[in-house]
Amino acid sequence: MIVNGSRLKGFAQCREKQWNWDELRLTWFRTPDTLFRGSGFHEGTAEYFATHDISRAADTCEREMRKTLAKEMVLEEDLPEIEHAIAWTRMAVKEFAAHYEGQPVQVLWPEVKFQVPIPNSEHHCFFVHRLAAALGLLREDQVQHPNGKNCINTPCANQPHYFRGKTDAVVTWENNVWLFEHKTNSLAQDIFFQKFFLDSQPTGYLYGIWKSMGVLPAGFILNVIQKPNKRAKDQMQVGFAREVYLRSEEDLHDFETEVRAQATEYERAFAARALGTNPFLIYRNTESCTSYGRKCTYFDLCQRHPREALPGEFAQREDDYVNTAYYELIKQYAQKGKEAR
Repeated sequence: MIVNGSRLKGFAQCREKQWNWDELRLTWFRTPDTLFRGSGFHEGTAEYFATHDISRAADTCEREMRKTLAKEMVLEEDLPEIEHAIAWTRMAVKEFAAHYEGQPVQVLWPEVKFQVPIPNSEHHCFFVHRLAAALGLLREDQVQHPNGKNCINTPCANQPHYFRGKTDAVVTWENNVWLFEHKTNSLAQDIFFQKFFLDSQPTGYLYGIWKSMGVLPAGFILNVIQKPNKRAKDQMQVGFAREVYLRSEEDLHDFETEVRAQATEYERAFAARALGTNPFLIYRNTESCTSYGRKCTYFDLCQRHPREALPGEFAQREDDYVNTAYYELIKQYAQKGKEAR
């Protein structure tokens, strides 16, 4: 399968939650505020590092945020909060750019997109067959074939897992190559910084840079853009902090080993539930029901028997960049199969 950091993180947090999002495609009608601000900020800073035009970066940030809104259901009572989020994020991009302008940081790439195979890994045939059937490359009665003769590329099990992602800027600083990772935050900084010593997301980004670009970064520089907490009088204030985290080649090899096992277990559990062979491999982790002080999107759904969505309770998410990449990969496999015959 093709995995990214958010899929693996979601699966580790709660399998039921990830099943609802990935398999059933149940999602919110409007992007949560944290993701809304974060995605806008990332697009704005990528534009800044590419052009060093601060005004253009702020405009890109706002344009991307409004593009997201155009696809979603927005209630009139949410508009003041949305406009505040756009105004704050736009200002944060400008202040960030001004804050780092002239510092001894040389941008190598404003962002890096990658899709790299995980060595010594095998995907589960069920997923390739199901996607191939959806694309008209296989008959429906071939979907559940475990492996071998009905595979669109023989043998199907030779296809590896892939790790896919998109990073923030890759830079040189202090004679080393680093990932410049940006995060918006409103938590206490000491706790927030502490978690990144072992956080797998930036480690995965470093792995993707290494395998796709042939460059082994020394680690990542975490730029924190501090949001005001809800009790602050000035809700437009912006703060900045920075921390440097090292990652060794051994750390990246450990990540490769872990992501191989995680992707295999992800597919095994999803296939077992989809086929009905062992639906209980998808289970709830109730520690995630109120993580980060927020109620899970699927909290009410999980209390029902049976656990089925009510009409109009959720939106249906569209394909994301992992889904579309999977379709392209399946088409490539099909073409290889034709050429082999």
